[in-house]
Amino acid sequence: MWNPHKLLEMSGVSRLREEVVEEFENLFREDRAHAQIYAICFELGDRFLIGEAVAAAEKELGRRGVHELVAEALCSMVWWRLLAPASHGHRLGLDWRLDSVLLRYEEVFEVPNAVRFTYQSLLEGLGWSWREGVLRYLRAIKDPFAEMGVEAVSKLLSKGVFGLYVSAKSVKEACLEAEYPRDPGAFIAELKGGGVLSPRVDLSHNAIFLREALEKGLGRGPFYELNRGLFVKEIRVKS
Repeated sequence: MWNPHKLLEMSGVSRLREEVVEEFENLFREDRAHAQIYAICFELGDRFLIGEAVAAAEKELGRRGVHELVAEALCSMVWWRLLAPASHGHRLGLDWRLDSVLLRYEEVFEVPNAVRFTYQSLLEGLGWSWREGVLRYLRAIKDPFAEMGVEAVSKLLSKGVFGLYVSAKSVKEACLEAEYPRDPGAFIAELKGGGVLSPRVDLSHNAIFLREALEKGLGRGPFYELNRGLFVKEIRVKS
């Protein structure tokens, strides 16, 4: 298990924490209090209970009764795909729906692997870099073509509908353009496992999306959602 506290201690806790909070304010358009909760949650590690987040927030903010503030921040982090609910049968990266979040003290949340590595790069002074996060994730799972995989993800970003949704055909094309030699299906599984892509999303009743998908040549699916928090800078530019 990785230890964010070690990096914080090496860099000077107060200075680095302030930089991280400011980055979260800017990236995710949050006020300071909610951005502080983001930082607190990441510092809890890759898996934590809501109760732990509330206790840490009370200590950090110096007051009690912060459950509502923590709940708001957690819902926002799930919406951004920075967290995924991990209890009650959910598996990391396999359920991004807000209606799956149970705001009880025993609810468990996990940080998707690619997001965790991106946060690590932020602590190391590299900024919120999805490239660094995805590269570290692919290397961690022993993908022998990790660098090419990052380039394939870069190509994939240009193929999204509304900046968020891609198809299996999109992934295959991105792999070909980046000369990524592995099977696209295996690559999709890796991206889903790291939280880079969601599971399949049902957009069959969204006429506007289907028209856009047809115009961009995405095919008939299956469709996936890109992690909006991981790619927040790129998606905001397109919006």
